[in-house]
Amino acid sequence: MKIAIVVYSETGHTLDVSEKLKTALEKDHDVVLFRIRSDERRSVVYDTPELKGFEHIVIATPVQGFQPAVPMALLLEQVFSLKGTTASILLTQYFPWACLGGNITIRKLMGLIQSKGGHVAQTAIVHWSSKKREQQIAAAVAKLSNV
Repeated sequence: MKIAIVVYSETGHTLDVSEKLKTALEKDHDVVLFRIRSDERRSVVYDTPELKGFEHIVIATPVQGFQPAVPMALLLEQVFSLKGTTASILLTQYFPWACLGGNITIRKLMGLIQSKGGHVAQTAIVHWSSKKREQQIAAAVAKLSNV
């Protein structure tokens, strides 16, 4: 299966987890990791990947203010179509509970993906301030690599 991991990461945390997921997926799949960037005001997305031709897409973003990071939301709004594509969502957030932004962010991303014709297969959240962060990373990688 041809898989794209599309990641936005400011601090490197989301990128770190995405790279671990890429390593796990590469055992059985053709995987490309795209890192998107934006300007300081986050109103323009650079390095927009071409997502046509991928059977599965992983959207990886931090939670910022109970929302997906602005560059990731902008990218998904700009995508012409995800029709027939399945997606997974990987979030990192500082707070130790999903009720502090993670669940809301997943719902917003699911809405964006579905509005473009895609289907969300699975989601995972890593709580960066949790003492069990490493276990959460391992669980998220295991869950999302089962496509």
